[in-house]
Amino acid sequence: MTDEDRVDERITDLLDGNTPDDIAFVQRLITSFLDRAPVMVAALRTAIGDGDATAAAHHAHALKGAAANLGANRVAAFCADAQHRAERGELDTLGEHPARIVAALELTAPRLREYVTSAPSPATRPPAAPPGGPTPAT
Repeated sequence: MTDEDRVDERITDLLDGNTPDDIAFVQRLITSFLDRAPVMVAALRTAIGDGDATAAAHHAHALKGAAANLGANRVAAFCADAQHRAERGELDTLGEHPARIVAALELTAPRLREYVTSAPSPATRPPAAPPGGPTPAT
């Protein structure tokens, strides 16, 4: 499954009832993530440069959670690795992580932006599977 597929799956889950309020909430969530992610990466980069493992772990953890919440699993995976390395004090191994996170964001951001610029309508959104999975055809 690609990151785009995971983003689609997660956004579908977040849209829940696909009401105007659901759509507005998801759009705000995505916009906030896209606005804040570069700032969070910059804070991670600064913490690494300053030799502050605690701050690096904190920033990596925060970005990991925000990315995972939207299904941006590649971003979340790089952040998780950065967080664990920072928690072990291995800042010298994190030099390329901010660039990797940015590259993963650049791959995922266009898909996320699609949900902000063209909100799905109930007619075009795939139906949610019932609890426990799809019902067999009769």
